[in-house]
Amino acid sequence: MYQSIGYDKKNGVMHVWDSELGHQKFPFKPYAYLPDDAGQYVSLDGTRLKRVEGNHKDNPNAYESDINEEMRTLIDLYYESDEPSKGHRDFFFDIETERDENGYSTAEEARARITSIAYYDKAGQDRRVLLLDEERRLNNKGFEGDGYVVEIFTSEAAMLTRFINAFAEIQPTVISGWNTDNYDIPYLVNRIKKILGAQALKKLSPAGIVEWSKSRERYKIFGVSSLDYLTLYKKFTYTELPNYRLDTVAKFELGRGKVEYDGDLNQLFATDIHKFIEYNMVDVNLVYDLDDKLQLIPLARTICHKGHVPYEDVYYASKYLDGAAIVDLKRNGLVAPNKRFRFIEEETEADALAGAYVMPPVPGLYKWIYDLDLTSLYPSIIMSLNISPETKVGVIQNWDEECLLRPDATQVTFTDGTYAQDIRTWLTDNAYTVASNGAVYRTDIKGFLPTILEKWFDERVEFKDKRDEYEVGTEMYKFYDALQLTQKVLLNSFYGVLGLKTFRFHDLDNAGAITATGQSVIKFSAKVINAHYAKEITAAKDEYEIEFEDGSMQTYKGTDLIQTTDGMKPLYRIESLDEIIYPYNISVSV
Repeated sequence: MYQSIGYDKKNGVMHVWDSELGHQKFPFKPYAYLPDDAGQYVSLDGTRLKRVEGNHKDNPNAYESDINEEMRTLIDLYYESDEPSKGHRDFFFDIETERDENGYSTAEEARARITSIAYYDKAGQDRRVLLLDEERRLNNKGFEGDGYVVEIFTSEAAMLTRFINAFAEIQPTVISGWNTDNYDIPYLVNRIKKILGAQALKKLSPAGIVEWSKSRERYKIFGVSSLDYLTLYKKFTYTELPNYRLDTVAKFELGRGKVEYDGDLNQLFATDIHKFIEYNMVDVNLVYDLDDKLQLIPLARTICHKGHVPYEDVYYASKYLDGAAIVDLKRNGLVAPNKRFRFIEEETEADALAGAYVMPPVPGLYKWIYDLDLTSLYPSIIMSLNISPETKVGVIQNWDEECLLRPDATQVTFTDGTYAQDIRTWLTDNAYTVASNGAVYRTDIKGFLPTILEKWFDERVEFKDKRDEYEVGTEMYKFYDALQLTQKVLLNSFYGVLGLKTFRFHDLDNAGAITATGQSVIKFSAKVINAHYAKEITAAKDEYEIEFEDGSMQTYKGTDLIQTTDGMKPLYRIESLDEIIYPYNISVSV
């Protein structure tokens, strides 16, 4: 399986690093599928297609012509397997820079010197700090720290050269650190250019290519995947903290933080160089320990292999879900459509997607509390209603959940102007489902989206069962835990991207069907549960003590008539105690 990929557009050459085959490179040849009645391929919508070579990105009738070069290559080479690759060399690092008279330099300017570089080569179990000591305050031969080695350099050029050589010798497949994509990597690259020249950068890459990626707005080192741990943490932990500085996150997750000191790093470097070295190394150790606990790098890898995308695309659900869907269709002999957003009119405000429903809490002290957790609500709705691009029949105008209960609700009109005379018969005879937004779906065929989600749901159950066969913390436990968490991320992400116009299978009707039905499920569940427990409460006792706001008490029997919102009813027959109307707020004791 692949470990890294990079497309050299200038020369039209694709570079792939495989865990077994090593570095491969070959010319990339784009292709697409075009309609042809005699074609041997079939699209999701049933159109016959033929494969044609060349660039057809701007052809609105083309299929799969807009898949980017790297994803296209990974899907074609590895579509038969989703297994994550092995044999990685994870590399955690952190740089420290000095502050000049204008403050700390930006990564783009790389104005000030790099004073130290700490790194941990996980595979080689090597912890090391490269330190700039021009004044020779320390032994030039270096020394042993607390579990790490310190190397001393009297010039920044010598230190950077040593780092480049060590990096090339280690040949990491994944590099990580805290905010490395936005600071450490661009600062290091730009500083190396200034001090050693652009030619020196080539040694960082096994392909000799280090370039700025406009699409990702990051430097790309061919053959080395960058996974910024700050971004991974914010993306996949769903933890809300006052800030996301490394010290804050480490204290929350690990119970310990960065090395504390007075003043700024320039002062620390000048007054306590040993603590400065420790500070640099501890930052690296914290990030490694975070991953040892959270396993976000293995999670990122497994997600990307599901979607057959470069590891750097793990931050974009639309990309890895796009790849996962195309792969599933390819395995079933089908061709995916192009993204339509470039060829259709802009959506209006009227097309806005209904969001999730959050029931407002009613302040108070309650004895009867009910907690309902609906497993994978949105994926379950997609599977239950068979929501998919090819199963959508139409959308009923002005639909609501009570429509089928009204005796006069026989004729309905669709958004395209067509109508059905007898909605009940029409839905039943055709075995259609209808969502809460009025979207109607056929069930005589199983949609490809429900099929994918059902498979992922079953796989998650399987991975959780396998995980639990091993002791917590063991390598196999971590392996299967990462796999089951991957399935969870995939399942919970799919509904969201359906409302994203840049997603290949974007459809606001389908996205709205999911969220609107989710709202209905939650509201109806609350109504049923409240009605059930209201009856349980009123059936629990023959007499009821009601305390009024003024402190007075009155006793009622279950057969007493009580004033409610729709008239007088016996107390024990009301559906909800909240329906009772009194001139004061009351509490009922049972």
